[in-house]
Amino acid sequence: MADTAMGRFGALLWMLFVTPFILGGLYLIRSDRREQIADGWTQRRF
Repeated sequence: MADTAMGRFGALLWMLFVTPFILGGLYLIRSDRREQIADGWTQRRF
């Protein structure tokens, strides 16, 4: 592991920056699925 400020805190900064986008995407996918179920559309399972 790099013994620098970026080596120590780079992953933490990256997670803090990326996590909101990941959570936002999951929320949009989940809300879209709920709307599909409410409209009576269900995905066919193979």
